[in-house]
Amino acid sequence: MNWTKGLFRIWIIASVGIVLSVAGFSYPEVKKEFETWNLLKLMQANDILMVPVHCAEARGRKEQDYFQAACPIRTDQNKALLV
Repeated sequence: MNWTKGLFRIWIIASVGIVLSVAGFSYPEVKKEFETWNLLKLMQANDILMVPVHCAEARGRKEQDYFQAACPIRTDQNKALLV
């Protein structure tokens, strides 16, 4: 076996592995940024003021003054996020 061909193949495989691992680790953050950008574009296109408020604290008439998406059950962990 030729040493240069062997080392070149190992270098290519290691480089592809590093690229794939970096892409795998950074994928959730990149996806979150795209979702945030899409939400901002949706808000601007529909001219809707979207302020996150817990379901129990929402005021007005449902489906007229506010729209309720999937609302998680309030726990101490969720309560800490709302403060």
